[in-house]
Amino acid sequence: MRSRYPLDRVIAAWRRAAERCRDPGIGLEAAEFYRPTDFHGLAVVFLASNNLRAALKRLARYNVVVNTARIMRVEEREDRVELSCHLPPGQLEDDRVVEDGRSAIIIDLCRNGGSQTINPVELAFTYPKPDDC
Repeated sequence: MRSRYPLDRVIAAWRRAAERCRDPGIGLEAAEFYRPTDFHGLAVVFLASNNLRAALKRLARYNVVVNTARIMRVEEREDRVELSCHLPPGQLEDDRVVEDGRSAIIIDLCRNGGSQTINPVELAFTYPKPDDC
């Protein structure tokens, strides 16, 4: 059975996984182990979009179907499209492994939905640059 899990438990589980594997960057590997169907209809509407811009807009709009802990926004610039994830007021702050996992999965979704290689121009995180980078 699929259901939602409280954010504090998700963060704790990822932290334990990183500690047990002795790999603080384990979240970056999340994209290797998820399936788009893990996100139910959200991945379907994302992958069925006509282009990446439309897919990102749908992701931002319908993200609340699978995750009420983050607000996603898409901003269009002259030369790029920016996707950002924000904390709603009063939410727990993610740590590195959760942010890394979210980013890796979104990039993988973008790559799977397109016919060409997608490489982000920039990724920015809320945590400081780790010592192991």
